[in-house]
Amino acid sequence: MLSAISRFSLDYGAKASAKLLANLSGLVANGDFLWTVSDEGRSFECLRSTGDEFILDKQFLVDDLVHSFPGAPSPQDPEGAELDLEAIDFYDGHLWLCGSHCNVRKKAKRKDELNAEIRARPSRNFLARIAVESAGASLGQVTVAPFDGPDLSEKRCRVIRI
Repeated sequence: MLSAISRFSLDYGAKASAKLLANLSGLVANGDFLWTVSDEGRSFECLRSTGDEFILDKQFLVDDLVHSFPGAPSPQDPEGAELDLEAIDFYDGHLWLCGSHCNVRKKAKRKDELNAEIRARPSRNFLARIAVESAGASLGQVTVAPFDGPDLSEKRCRVIRI
């Protein structure tokens, strides 16, 4: 259990790319599991406690769970747009994933300038609730908030069963 540990390590094994490790943006503990997200990737990870270490149990690709959202991989863009996952939480048997919901400033032509042009990044408007089953790393129903419009209420969410 994470609350009893003052210092711990994370072992992602073969999945431990420099990009993943340098961009961890959120984590949440749930029992013997620690869940992490990266703001540069399209995945979230479940690590299992072995005492003072958490070892990767499973990596989940968002694209395998949710197939239709702005910026999803397509024949024209096989890698898809960045989701910019910034937050993860666990509540009432569900894992919650949240993108940054931000717009981005276009790059300036010179380093000492700031470009005033802002562009929307719909792929970053990601909010998903994922049922976690068997008190562990098994996933159930996935609910995704709509990507357009001001109403992100539960009744407007698309339900996807896996």
